[in-house]
Amino acid sequence: MDRSELQATLKRLCKVLWEANVTNPITYVTQISYLLFLKMLEEIDTDQKEAGNGRHRSLFGTFEVGKRKLDFEPLRWSVLASDPDNERMLRTLRDKLPLMAEHPLLSQAAHAVFQNASVVIPNGAALRRAVDIIAPISFVAVDADVKGDLFEILVRDLGSQKRAAQFRTPRHLIRVITQMVDPEIGETVCDPACGSGGFLIAAYEHIMLANTSPELVRETVSPDGLTVRRGIGDKLKRAQWEFLQKGTLHGFESDPDILRLSAMNAVLHQFDQSPLVCRDSICGSEDRWDEVQFDVILENPPFSGTRGDAKRSLRVEKGDKYVLFLAHALRSLRPGGRAGIIFPNGILFGETGSHLQVKKRLLEEFDLQAVVTLPKGMFAPYTPNPTCFIVFQNTGKPTKQTWFYRVEGDGSSLSTARKFSNRHPNNLPDLLAKWPVRETEDGRAWRVPAERIIQNNYNMTLTGLGLIVPEKVDHLDPREILESVAAKEPQVFAIIREMRDLLLKGKVLVSDGLPEGWKMEHLGEICDISIGKTPRRDNPAYWGGDNTWATISDLNDSELVNTKECITDLAVREVRPKLVRDGTLLFSFKLTIGKMAFAGKDLFTNEAIAALPVKDHQHVDPKYLYNALKVASVRHGAEEAAKGWTLNKKTLPLLQILLPATLAQQRRIVSRIEELTSRVEQARLILHEADAELSSFTPALLARAFRGEL
Repeated sequence: MDRSELQATLKRLCKVLWEANVTNPITYVTQISYLLFLKMLEEIDTDQKEAGNGRHRSLFGTFEVGKRKLDFEPLRWSVLASDPDNERMLRTLRDKLPLMAEHPLLSQAAHAVFQNASVVIPNGAALRRAVDIIAPISFVAVDADVKGDLFEILVRDLGSQKRAAQFRTPRHLIRVITQMVDPEIGETVCDPACGSGGFLIAAYEHIMLANTSPELVRETVSPDGLTVRRGIGDKLKRAQWEFLQKGTLHGFESDPDILRLSAMNAVLHQFDQSPLVCRDSICGSEDRWDEVQFDVILENPPFSGTRGDAKRSLRVEKGDKYVLFLAHALRSLRPGGRAGIIFPNGILFGETGSHLQVKKRLLEEFDLQAVVTLPKGMFAPYTPNPTCFIVFQNTGKPTKQTWFYRVEGDGSSLSTARKFSNRHPNNLPDLLAKWPVRETEDGRAWRVPAERIIQNNYNMTLTGLGLIVPEKVDHLDPREILESVAAKEPQVFAIIREMRDLLLKGKVLVSDGLPEGWKMEHLGEICDISIGKTPRRDNPAYWGGDNTWATISDLNDSELVNTKECITDLAVREVRPKLVRDGTLLFSFKLTIGKMAFAGKDLFTNEAIAALPVKDHQHVDPKYLYNALKVASVRHGAEEAAKGWTLNKKTLPLLQILLPATLAQQRRIVSRIEELTSRVEQARLILHEADAELSSFTPALLARAFRGEL
């Protein structure tokens, strides 16, 4: 199966799930990936058995994990896919798949793939259609490069959701930055905001290529249609191979769904023994990774958002997220280490206290080697912000001069439908050619003394430094602006119609009473509720330890890994707060009612938070409970708060939760909520674009007025 055949197969799979109303891009990519991985695992198992000379231990069968015996045989692809009962096949997948996260023979990244796995395919018929499409694929026969690009093919067309920007850094840009920073075998590489692992893959392939004999280097076509040189690493010694696969690459990501994508890529590219950690690199409490420094840092941090709870070791209290990530790189780069980081242009002209503080450290303690400005449209459609990237080294000495380069074209159309062609200008080869000696060129590349940047109040824009003349602003005709805004109205209404169809098709709208089989149950019947404790504040021996301790302000409606405060082992022994296990739903029921999160590891909480471990996972899905509690807490606030009542240890177990008749119905509702939320995000993005266009209406109108055209 070649790349085009595989791409066509993946599109058919996406279509099957889309038609089954699994339309959130991240959700359907994850669902397809589960099935592909199960198919691959059986093929790997068969290959290892044939090569094992009788010493092979199958991945499937029964294993002792702790004090339990777990049977993975039902997840063997040939066993699962041959079940003639579609609904039973779906039940098996839903019940057994999360157990793969505990499989003793699978790698660290493979465990991350299946951690808290939830199958939301709504019915057995849809699963059967997906299984039948996957069945003919032989991954053993698929070219290694095509198989490595499998996941990139799967995620490249995820649409224009803002969330997609977290893993859609243009791959050709990633390769250019990696080539400039030049990670070498024996060095450690970290991406503190790794998304789906693009920079990690690029670093891995760069090191492999650098250690390949010239006659074994091959050229392949990447999913973006560009020619890429790849190697097999034949010059690597055994110890170097092991370090490359286990100790070189490190990825951190705070979003567990996005980290799952990175883990899948790690498995496909054979560095699945590398540390991939769900953690917040810049905020919350410190952890052991905050004490580790790396030889190379490559990243594309979030462009939007601010935080006021930065880690103390960053030496910056608050600021834009991307500024905090730069502070993180300054702290985490080993002496002699190098970094290449993508930023919005705000890093160049920003004048807030945090901007100036971090840029001052960058120029005084590091060698800022390059500032490369990128053309508009580089990140279309995910963000309209102009972007750049910088390269620097931890020399411990002040910067003397910085090389600036202006990229005006990358060989593509720089539009939403990115197309590469020789017709489009491409400065990236010239950038790489000039980089080694920092060659200059009028209007393209300059060397700027650091003193000039400092005297310019750390403004590093090309116009601010006087390197180029500011572009004349050509305002659109006001009528064109209004027509563009008007054209977006049908798009918004189309999304609203889709949302209405989803609601009606899913029978979410109920006129009177409850659907058949649904019932109200008390929270205390569903969960083993436990309440946290706060150690005494006047005892410093209780605070600043290694045990994560959460308060209401830490609850983030996502997976909670890092908190603002930690408690000591002494506090745990003497105060005896109840331990909350990884994966447990947390719910605030005092002061601020209804804030939630899922514990991302074992932790403790204060007395305003209830831990809600589900008693029977065959009866209640935790993600459904999360959504049901949102409704219950809002209803409680509206009806009871006015009477002066509140939730407490006695009334919390009596909170009523609406439960559908089956687990499948609960999971279908969760999937539907995610899909509808996705539609809302799409509508918001369109309205945001319309708002930006309307903001340009008045300047355009004034420009016409002062030209005498009104």
